Amino acid sequence: MSKYLLTINEAYRVDMEEESVVLIDEMKADNSFELVSYNVVKKTTKEDEYFVVKVKKLFNSEKAPV
Repeated sequence: MSKYLLTINEAYRVDMEEESVVLIDEMKADNSFELVSYNVVKKTTKEDEYFVVKVKKLFNSEKAPV
């Protein structure tokens, strides 16, 4: 029986919007996976403001895994 990792969904918290841009750019440059999608959401509370970066990484094709 063979097992292949297909995708991973990750979420990161960063303090500034610029950090989210840098994080996404770093992931785009990484050749060990394909960045399928990403989303940045600004969160604000009474005491804090931060950004949540959600990414989906593709490691293998479902039809033809490596």
